[in-house]
Amino acid sequence: MSKPIIKKLKKDTIAKIVAVVNNKGGVGKTSSVINIASKLANEKLRVLVVDLDQQSNAAGNCGIDEDNLDYTSFELLALDEVTAEDCIFQTEKGFDIISGSINLANITSVLAVKMNREKILYKKFKTIMEKYDYIILDCPASFDVTTMNALAIANLALIPLTLHKFSVKGINNILNFINVIKAEYNENLEHKFFATQFDGRINSFKKIDSSLREALETDFLKTKIRLDNQIKEAQNEDKTVFEIKNCKGSEDYASLVKEVFGV
Repeated sequence: MSKPIIKKLKKDTIAKIVAVVNNKGGVGKTSSVINIASKLANEKLRVLVVDLDQQSNAAGNCGIDEDNLDYTSFELLALDEVTAEDCIFQTEKGFDIISGSINLANITSVLAVKMNREKILYKKFKTIMEKYDYIILDCPASFDVTTMNALAIANLALIPLTLHKFSVKGINNILNFINVIKAEYNENLEHKFFATQFDGRINSFKKIDSSLREALETDFLKTKIRLDNQIKEAQNEDKTVFEIKNCKGSEDYASLVKEVFGV
């Protein structure tokens, strides 16, 4: 069995940080974040989800309405006086969350004149790192300043990928962006791709999967998240796949967590 990318942590070890990222929407970023966090929490690990998307779908999936919160990831990035502790909300799913906000649509212009704006999270997370085993960052479908902040602090960029030709075309853009982050802000950043919405009945999916594994080698994880309507059902009901009976997605996300985290 291959070794996990992120090794299981000892008690009181500083958090390992994973940014789930792709500049294309509809590839399963938020679903992956919520289900990974849920599985880790089920293993009695301390997990924080950080929703950096203006749509706030990660928070919404936890039954949280950003309008009822004093602080979100927008305030965390935009206001010097707001701390990470101010923004953390406990969910009923076993993990904590910092909600996204519609105001993140304007975050690039808000931070335009701020010094070191790409490393705001790096500074603000210092006070909470020892409180969590893992921090999972849900990035927006763009390479904006929030995504740069996420990758500047992450140990691993985890990239969900649907096996359609248009998604595959974007791989070079993703890799180029990650290389810029590594050169400028985070030389130790690793990256791994994994397939989502995989339908083994479709020959083109199998061909693309095979060619990507040859091209990306160990950067393409073995685990595939299979196409499963129950994953969408879970999203619509604000549930994780582990709360839906007979859901293939629960098996797949458990395998993904095993491969990445070793738990």
